[in-house]
Amino acid sequence: MLKPNKSTAYLVTKPEHVFYLTNFNGEGFVVAMPNSMILATDQRYWLLAKKVKKNGVRLFDLKNGWPAQLDKLLSEVKTLVFEEDHLTISGLERWKKTLPGRQWQHSKGMIRNLRLVKTADELEKLRKAADLGDRILKKLLPEFKPGVTEKQMANRFRQLSDEMADGVSFDPIVAFGVNGAIPHHHSGSTKLKKDDAILIDQGVKWKGYMSDMTRCFFIGKGIPAVQEMYNQLLKAQQAGVNMVRPGINIRDLATSVRALLGKEAKYFTHSLGHGVGLEIHEDPGVSIRTDLELKEGMVITIEPGLYKPSIGGVRIEDTVIVTEDGCEVITKSSKEVQLS
Repeated sequence: MLKPNKSTAYLVTKPEHVFYLTNFNGEGFVVAMPNSMILATDQRYWLLAKKVKKNGVRLFDLKNGWPAQLDKLLSEVKTLVFEEDHLTISGLERWKKTLPGRQWQHSKGMIRNLRLVKTADELEKLRKAADLGDRILKKLLPEFKPGVTEKQMANRFRQLSDEMADGVSFDPIVAFGVNGAIPHHHSGSTKLKKDDAILIDQGVKWKGYMSDMTRCFFIGKGIPAVQEMYNQLLKAQQAGVNMVRPGINIRDLATSVRALLGKEAKYFTHSLGHGVGLEIHEDPGVSIRTDLELKEGMVITIEPGLYKPSIGGVRIEDTVIVTEDGCEVITKSSKEVQLS
């Protein structure tokens, strides 16, 4: 955990990190000190802040004159560690005026690194989010009939995510036919045809935590060339999931899955996956550029894809928890692709 001392404190401004430390999801910031954490917010969120039950957290009211009060409260603090990947240059300059005379140091991703390995409570929330995502997809699959548009179905995902969970974790991607060749396609007015391919990338939020899953489907005869891509990709994706275990280097994992695609790997245009937690994309990155070993309790996605312009694209994505001797797949939706 954070280890401030009498002369050093940590200024935490990233909302997800404020939540991680305090379970507070309003606007504000945290100053972590040796024996306590100051949770600062204003009267708009005061009643919400008073519900925080974490030991050592004390509230600070951002009322008129608060900068001078905070400066006095931190009179013994000589060094402040800040989140350089969140606080802007102008924001840092304002803080230097608010708390003058201090030294300012980069955190070097300290809290991001703390969040790499999830707690038991976090894992339960991630399992629940994944389960809700599975249920929503199962409920909506019968509605994929010729004539519906991508946007209509994406909106239905949003509607059910609001009803069954705490909303979507990102804008759902619903891509029909050749639109599947665009990895981050924006669902539009394209209508589902009688013999077509469908790519669905969706996730939900649950008590602050995210789910993420991609599945592909075919209706009628489908598109043979896309089905062939899917069959090859499914083998590589499952092999990637089977490789996940503590101690494996992420770079080696990503390299191995890419190698399984052979000459088709040129159509795999993004990283193998990413971490999932309070953010839909968080550390660790799962790519050939990440020189880091997996540890028990990490949560990542395995999501290779193949994208061929004018033909279509496929992506299969699972979210997995790294366990003592392998991994637990928490996105459980079927990979049987024929809808009708």
